Amino acid sequence: MKTFRLIEVGLIAAILCFAFASCSDDDDDSATNSIIGTWKGEYYIEDGIKCTNIITFKADGTAVSTVYEGNYEPYTDILNYVYNPSHKTITTTYYEDGELVSNTAYIEFISNNKIRVYEDGQSTIFIKIQ
Repeated sequence: MKTFRLIEVGLIAAILCFAFASCSDDDDDSATNSIIGTWKGEYYIEDGIKCTNIITFKADGTAVSTVYEGNYEPYTDILNYVYNPSHKTITTTYYEDGELVSNTAYIEFISNNKIRVYEDGQSTIFIKIQ
């Protein structure tokens, strides 16, 4: 489960970084670059189990992430995030078993509604769905 949470956090980080990607000063479409909204990423874990992560970013700096892992019961986490645009990193924090966990991920901007998140040697693509 800890591996899944790391991937989840990394995906969140990537999405957040995407929102803060800079555009030229005369662009008037900042809403298209916003992370506020719902994103979906899919990836596989050991034994070929498919995972789907649905993340909704809120304007208050929190995110709600629900992971659907194969035939298991989905789980949901509430996360906080800090984005560093100069390093293209996002750091997310959440509590697991009563302890504060912090993770940092890197992102690559593919388009206004598509990002690639890199964490722990893995990458996952997220698509904005709302």
